[in-house]
Amino acid sequence: MLDTQVLLLSGSNTIKAWRHEMIHSEPKDSYLWITRGQAKAILNGAQIGLTMNTLVYVPAHSSFSLSLSAGSYCMMVQTEFLAKDAFAPARLRIADVGAQKDVANLIENIRMETDTAVLGFQRATKAHVLLLEVWVSRILARQPDAPD
Repeated sequence: MLDTQVLLLSGSNTIKAWRHEMIHSEPKDSYLWITRGQAKAILNGAQIGLTMNTLVYVPAHSSFSLSLSAGSYCMMVQTEFLAKDAFAPARLRIADVGAQKDVANLIENIRMETDTAVLGFQRATKAHVLLLEVWVSRILARQPDAPD
């Protein structure tokens, strides 16, 4: 059974913010998609700045924190990694509008499947998660410093 969830995090929601602002690790892989505003993150000891249309991949059991500024939004997908060749933590600034739509649609499809829980939702969720992972792998492969 695939255990996947999509969380909407807001910089305005200070009640739950402490959970993500403290350095911690998650038992599942996480994808953070900043949809509005700015954020700061610490990923395996390195502080990074995040802006709108940035996708961050955080492997399971990696130490990280996320601090969203007021008015910022982040969609967080937590899932089991399905691909056999896991990749390292990554931050991708998505400048292309078409690619931004691709990421947003993939994450929204995952959210819709996990929220509705209708017949076949686990298979559909697994398929969308795998598509997201393949998409990220392809973007990473096109990076100038990508390993051969």
